[in-house]
Amino acid sequence: MKQIAVIGAGWYGCHISKKLLDLGNKVTVFERQSAIFLGASGCNQNRLHLGYHYPRCEITRSQSLKGFKRFKKEYDFLCEKIPENIYAISSIRSKLSFDEYLQSVSELAPLDKDQANKSMIIKNIENFINVDEEYINFEKAKKYFYKVLNNHIVFNSKMTKESVLQLTKEYDYVIDCTWGELSDFSFPRHYESNLFHLYKKKNNSKFALTIMDGYFFSIFPWQKEIYSLTNVKNIVLKKFKSFDESLKYNQRLRSDLSFIKEHRLACEKQVVRFYPDFHKHFNYFEPRFSNKTKFENSDDSRYVIIERDGNLIKVFSGKIDTVFDAEDKIITELNL
Repeated sequence: MKQIAVIGAGWYGCHISKKLLDLGNKVTVFERQSAIFLGASGCNQNRLHLGYHYPRCEITRSQSLKGFKRFKKEYDFLCEKIPENIYAISSIRSKLSFDEYLQSVSELAPLDKDQANKSMIIKNIENFINVDEEYINFEKAKKYFYKVLNNHIVFNSKMTKESVLQLTKEYDYVIDCTWGELSDFSFPRHYESNLFHLYKKKNNSKFALTIMDGYFFSIFPWQKEIYSLTNVKNIVLKKFKSFDESLKYNQRLRSDLSFIKEHRLACEKQVVRFYPDFHKHFNYFEPRFSNKTKFENSDDSRYVIIERDGNLIKVFSGKIDTVFDAEDKIITELNL
């Protein structure tokens, strides 16, 4: 049995902690906030990808398909189906034509274009498919991990690089799941200030709409009747060299109501160009700021990276479904 400290109670920290506990280790999770999933894990689309989102990156498509199957096997009780889940190719400035898109995602077995159905009116598209991607109910996920990790999490832990170093002296291993907030990595990366918006749907019918391929948008279930609107062009507000700079920038913008409104209207303007009935079906709910870290690359690669410095294991996470890649690499690294 090893004594292991895990820093960060997001998806990666919670999943890895659960697996380490299952293997008979003594695990303590240190979370800087007052609850789990209050960082990036609580501020994303919660889409369980099959790969349709990444027609220009075969690596991420393959990773998504593998991750989807493994996630469903492990956490099927946290996943919910979307009866109408549309991926549509824009007829305006798309990087791929519809036929090119179908060819790119052919290994994912998409529906034939003649078999797809939709109940909503969508304009300015070449064509569309209806896919079987699901969404992760993160409220259920939070309740589940609270139950599993009960008495193992220390909340309001004000972690610094110095305190991480101290933990390496007190524990057999320390696993940092903070996306580089507290640890250095050997590769170039940046820190993003992000903003997307939440809307309340006026009826209970569940659907999702993603316009491809390029700087477009997605409307996706968030929880119950709440949906997220993410816009590729507008979601990243600014990039920084440090996490603290990104965090302070978001803290300042949270009180700038005129900026938030201007940003929201810009996102909605693009939506109604394709989905003119958007305002008939949705009311605005609230803005959602987040801080994320990404490594520098020229494609859509979103894999997980694990680096080691003595008994400190540093996790640079990818998408939610790559938690299993992180699990495998960490268990191998620790010889468990």
